[in-house]
Amino acid sequence: MEHATLPGTLFSSELPELVLSDDGSGQLPLLAGYGWGSKTNRRVESLVADMESARAAATAG
Repeated sequence: MEHATLPGTLFSSELPELVLSDDGSGQLPLLAGYGWGSKTNRRVESLVADMESARAAATAG
């Protein structure tokens, strides 16, 4: 699980991005957060961390 940044005209969008087993990726635009400059959207960062924790717990059990 990573997060991607998509540049825009006024704001940039940050969204969670799934890293797939075939080396592809799948973006989750419905969970996007918006911002500007180099600041990371904290909500998206938290979502990525929560999903990564859930994935680790599911694969460990």
